[in-house]
Amino acid sequence: MLSHKPFCRLGSRTILPTMAVLLIAVVPLLGQVGCRGAAANASSASIQIEVVSEKEVGPATIEVALRSAQGSPVDGARVSVRGDMNHAGMKPVISEARDLGGGLYRTEDFRFTMGGDWIITAEVTLPDGKKLEHTIDVSSVRSR
Repeated sequence: MLSHKPFCRLGSRTILPTMAVLLIAVVPLLGQVGCRGAAANASSASIQIEVVSEKEVGPATIEVALRSAQGSPVDGARVSVRGDMNHAGMKPVISEARDLGGGLYRTEDFRFTMGGDWIITAEVTLPDGKKLEHTIDVSSVRSR
């Protein structure tokens, strides 16, 4: 018959110091990861999206405003606006926005293709190549 002997005897005198050493080693690493993420977000530009035309099926004007972390306008970016219904089964509407200067970008060929609730996403490539994205909900687009 096999005897039942533990592979290793770990008592509270061994486990507690081991856990303390692991915590001392791991907690500072978690803090560094969080700090890097915060620093990256602080240097990002801010994006504002506004539907400036009537919210009804058909052509729509969508404006995207880009500002640096310091609040100054960001020109020279590439801005694409994507519209999706909030339910599956519909092809997205994608429109490139034109740079108007002063950090303002406007779509010229965006169309709400169906009444209902939409999700509008601005996909931005800044002049330095960084990519940003911002999404808003547009509710109650009316059918004609």
